[in-house]
Order: sequence, then structure tokens, then C-alpha cells
Amino acid sequence: MTSRKSFDDLIALIAQLRSENGCPWDRAQDHRTLRPYVLEEAHEVIAAIDAEDPSALADELGDLLLQVLLHCRIAAEAGKFSLDEVIDLLAQKLIRRHPHVFGDAADDLQSIERTWAAVKKAEGKVKHRLPAILAARKLVSRPDNEVTLLNREDHPIDEAAAGRQILAAIAAAWNAGIDPEIALLKTISHLEKSMESRSAPIQDAIVYWINTTKDEIHFIDAILSAYDGMANVRRDYQLQNGEIYFKVYVAPGMEQEFLEVIEQLQKTATIGEVSRGEVSRRETSREEVAPQG
Repeated sequence: MTSRKSFDDLIALIAQLRSENGCPWDRAQDHRTLRPYVLEEAHEVIAAIDAEDPSALADELGDLLLQVLLHCRIAAEAGKFSLDEVIDLLAQKLIRRHPHVFGDAADDLQSIERTWAAVKKAEGKVKHRLPAILAARKLVSRPDNEVTLLNREDHPIDEAAAGRQILAAIAAAWNAGIDPEIALLKTISHLEKSMESRSAPIQDAIVYWINTTKDEIHFIDAILSAYDGMANVRRDYQLQNGEIYFKVYVAPGMEQEFLEVIEQLQKTATIGEVSRGEVSRRETSREEVAPQG
């Protein structure tokens, strides 16, 4: 049985990878060449969180940690800073920015936010250019943010006016407790899947039968149709032993999202059994085959 590696073991492994007898790829890296991997690993951490997969999250956090340790090793080799310095700087920063925990400052939320902003300003950190959405999110989340400045529609330059509209949308999302970056990434992912599913042959789809009432069928149809590309909704239905069955072809890769939508619909609509079927030869020719009861 392999013994569990420690943090010190990991540091030693990275030192070996960067050594003369180590890995040529790892030795060739510097701060600049590693930039895309920092972003990539951070996004993969987010994807694991969204998937609610603890095993994947543990794995992706390890990959992100690797980037931190590689940068520290590269800097140490150049005599710039060490991992110990990074740890010390972080610890000092956390203490400095949390006087309500490590001191006697007020601990109400407004005071905490004001103190945090004041301490950051006093630190005199050099501002770096951030990705536009992240920079906008940080701007609108500042305690001194004036929402009225975002709602102006009288800007004479179209580009700036569009920018204000985007900023206002980011502010609305953030104020609603939604991270705009993650929300946009999810929407892009959904649209990409939608575009891919449009060209998918029907025999690759997953069939679901929804048992509902005649009064509810148009409501369910409208909701599912709003998820473009997720499901090919059949706008007709059939009676089977007095029951109404509503048929849906779910696009490949979209089944989990479809089931989540159905779960939400069951809270507001009269939905009975939701059963998974198969696409038969007759179904690929668009003939309706109601489930056998």
C-alpha cells in the first residue's frame, strides 16, 4: 500500500521536476508560459464545483495548487521570493484585513466591508488590468458603488452606452447573489450544447414521456421550448387509457439539465410519471409511439 504524501513531499517532487535530471517540460516553464494553465485550472475547479463532484474537486484543487507551487519554485530559483514568503505574506494580509477577528474592530457587515476597502487602499497595491467581467464585478461590489451611475442612458457614445448597459446587468446579477462570470460561462456552455444538438440525429436523442393534464400541457411545452436545443418538444400528445402523454426528445448530453427543469416544473405544474424510453425505428420516422401501460 502506497503511503500518503505530505505537503513537504509535494514540494520535494516539484523541486525534482525542475532539477537537471527532472522533466524537460517543467524545466522549460517560466511565469509567463504558465499563465494559461493558471486560468485553465481555475476554470476546471469551478466546473467541478458546479458538478457537485467532491472527487473531481479534490483533483482539480490539486492541479491549481501545482500552479502556485511551480510559480514559487521558479521565483525561488531566480532569488525573487520563496514559498515561505508567500505563506507569510498571505497570513499577514489575512490578519491585517480582519481586525474584527484579530483585533477589536466593529464586526457588523457594513463596517467589515469599509475596513476591508480601507486596508486594501492603505496597502497601496499596484492595480493590474483584470478581465472585463471580473473588473466590473469588483467595481459594482464596492461599498461606495453608486447604482445611479450605472442606469444612465443618455451617454452620447454608443459604445460607452452599451458598456453601461452591460455594467448594469453585471450589477443586477451580483446584487441578486449571482456571480456574472460563472453565469455567463454556464450560458455559453448551454448555448454550445444547444448548437451541437441541433444537428444531432433524432436516433441519438433520449425519449421521455411526461404524464400530465390537458390544462398543463401548453404550459410545460412553453417552458421546455424556452430551453433552445435542450429538447425537441413534440407539440402534440396522445391519450393512452385515458391518460395524456407528452413526448420529448432530449438532446444528447442535456439529460441532466432536462431532469432538473422537470424537477422545478413539478413544483408548479401537475406532472405525474416521467418515464424514460427509447427511440425506435418508428420514432426516428417521427411516428408517435405511446408507452405501453
